[in-house]
Amino acid sequence: MGKVCKKLISISSGFYNWIFPKKIEPPECVIKLLEALYPKIDWSKVNFYDGLPWFVKIFAPATSAITLPGTYNFVRINIYFKNFNPCDCNGLSTIVHEAFHVLQFRNIINGFGIGFFRLFMIDYLACWIKNGYNNHPMEIAAEEYEKIFRQCCNELQSGNICECDTEPPTFNELALEELLKNCGDKLIVTTSGFSYNCGFFPFILGFILTLLIAIIKPLLESIFLIVDGLLWIITGIVCAIEWLINLIAGVLQAICKWVVELEKKCTEWATTTIQKCKEYRDEGYNACAEYQDQGYNACSQYQDQGYNACSQYQDQGYNACSQYQDQGYNACSQYQDQGYSACSNWAKNCCTWWPCSWACQLFTWICVAWYWVTNLVCITWYWVTNLVCIAWYWVTNLVCVAWYWVTNLICVAWYWVTNLVCVAWYWVANLVCVVWVTVIVTVCKVFTWVIKKITCI
Repeated sequence: MGKVCKKLISISSGFYNWIFPKKIEPPECVIKLLEALYPKIDWSKVNFYDGLPWFVKIFAPATSAITLPGTYNFVRINIYFKNFNPCDCNGLSTIVHEAFHVLQFRNIINGFGIGFFRLFMIDYLACWIKNGYNNHPMEIAAEEYEKIFRQCCNELQSGNICECDTEPPTFNELALEELLKNCGDKLIVTTSGFSYNCGFFPFILGFILTLLIAIIKPLLESIFLIVDGLLWIITGIVCAIEWLINLIAGVLQAICKWVVELEKKCTEWATTTIQKCKEYRDEGYNACAEYQDQGYNACSQYQDQGYNACSQYQDQGYNACSQYQDQGYNACSQYQDQGYSACSNWAKNCCTWWPCSWACQLFTWICVAWYWVTNLVCITWYWVTNLVCIAWYWVTNLVCVAWYWVTNLICVAWYWVTNLVCVAWYWVANLVCVVWVTVIVTVCKVFTWVIKKITCI
């Protein structure tokens, strides 16, 4: 609720209470006291108000209490207090004083009339016109009764009739019994003893004045009510406008808080996400390096295995060449031995006569020479073929080693290039991630800046 709305409500309520004071319910102790002092009065038909009527505030602001007829009924009587205080003898004395006026009014055709126009008001105003307030017979009687009550109340030993230590005040029955015991013969009254003796002319003036008040008062109060109604309408409109303004302000404030929080979350999200981007990049770099190292190890392992295979193939070839040479040498030697044996057998069976023996001996020499030459050629053949074989396996081993060296070089180059591509991929991915986060957080900050300019007033 806004300040202007509260002020207007206070003004409207205050204006209504100025017209019609707040009705109160007197505590039990007051009712018990009045019932005891004025047993003939029906106090359910008497209204008590905290506050003076508007016309009394204007024309007699020093008045502490006043008793008047009900404006909008026939028999009710209203008692108005500037300060209703039943907690001490002075306050109770004022209450008892006004209650005595009730008794006076009830003694005049039981207080009957139409609104403010009642006989007791005519009598009261007539005597007021003639005698004034201080010499008014009704006031003199009420003052004398109030004086007696105050004296008796101040002499009580049982405490106050209304104990105001609690809210509402509690009824001290012992104090009332003591009051009635000590002063009951002077305080318990059934009639006020008032009889009109203020003259005919004042009575006519009192009649006219009472009639005017009975007519003018409701009219003025109706006008006041219309004015108060207009005030309440204006108050309602102003309060509705303020409520709407406060609602909009509240919504804007809520949006402002939400936007401020959103801005913080955007910044936090950007920081966290960029950190995650960097972590992803670093993890990628490590994965690339690990993949490169594993690749280099695989290349090196493949090269070593190839070199071992080449060496093994070369050794096996050398062994095969040596075995082939040995087998050839053995075959050559066996062939030579067989040839020598055949030549020897021929020589044994050769003729003994000359020139046959000479020719046979020559043939034998030729046979031995042949086998010696063929054995030499055979050995040379196997030596040459062994040399060719060894050269073949040496060359193939060289080609094999070169092959594995080249493939290892290609393998290493492959893993170096793939590592370079891998690192580039994670670098680009991190760059895209950071750019994306920067764009998002920039959009978020621009959005929150615009909303804050609108809502954070």
